Amino acid sequence: MEISISTLVFLFLGILLGYLLKSREKEIVKYPKIGYVTPSLESISIRAKYRITGKTFLETITRLSGLLKGWSIRSIAEGYVKFYFEVSKRRSRFLKWLYDDFGEYVEGLKNKRSDIPMTLHLRNEKEIEGSFIVDVECLPTMYYKMQQHVQTDYTEQEVEGAARECSALVEDLFVGVLKAETIQKPSTLMTPKETELKSRLRSLGLMDTIDCLDSSEENIKQNDFEGSITSSRTALEKMTKYFLNQLGLEETYRFKSDLDRLSSKGYISQDTQELLQKIYEYQSLSGVHRIGSKPNQYEAELFYHMTCLALSICLRDCHIN
Repeated sequence: MEISISTLVFLFLGILLGYLLKSREKEIVKYPKIGYVTPSLESISIRAKYRITGKTFLETITRLSGLLKGWSIRSIAEGYVKFYFEVSKRRSRFLKWLYDDFGEYVEGLKNKRSDIPMTLHLRNEKEIEGSFIVDVECLPTMYYKMQQHVQTDYTEQEVEGAARECSALVEDLFVGVLKAETIQKPSTLMTPKETELKSRLRSLGLMDTIDCLDSSEENIKQNDFEGSITSSRTALEKMTKYFLNQLGLEETYRFKSDLDRLSSKGYISQDTQELLQKIYEYQSLSGVHRIGSKPNQYEAELFYHMTCLALSICLRDCHIN
């Protein structure tokens, strides 16, 4: 059976159209639905700190293992332990190659409630005279759904519910059962304003800026504080590039020069320009161009929040028709 050239052309165009529609569909999913927000990973990470007296770190882990039925445990490093709730079936190591473990993991996430706690990280921060201070982090299923792009948009009530469930678990275990002394109550380091910022960036299609902020948060968790500051700085560069593109101005690849162009055209105020320039300079001097000791967690978190503030001011003050 012969196939004409026109038939082949139509088949090719049909395949191409299907691909373009699928790509467009994925693109549309990036934007939040009305009434929903896209929380940052940091905004749904609950952190707390306790002092436990009369028990060692190992004894505390053993006690928690008995309380967290159905949870698995893994030692990540000395003095650092992770409890996690399995969402996919365990396989024999001889049969593992037959199954798509990652696919099962993603499917398992889809079937779990977003607000329930999924992992609990414990870090033995300091030993003090018969006691120790433990740093606790609790992450809900929502965190991992966002990480794997299973679901990225939630109502404010759902985000608050996830934070509430994780806080309750941490308080019940450490205050209720272990009778630990509270040094820092369960809370998120993220402010509501920063949650709104992520949603606004997403609605503008600024996914590369969001990726930089997410990398900055993730680097803090991995104790890569220099990498975190660099990612925060790159987020400012991405935002500036976006404004230049929107206004039809060429990028100079020098942050100060790019700000000068935006300011001279009246798109940002001189005050905003000076603020952005100062934050950017501090980030450079504290990160990749730092001389002497390496940056610490406090500095990385401080620059992350300063970057979020700067981006919020940009979105508010930049005059684009």
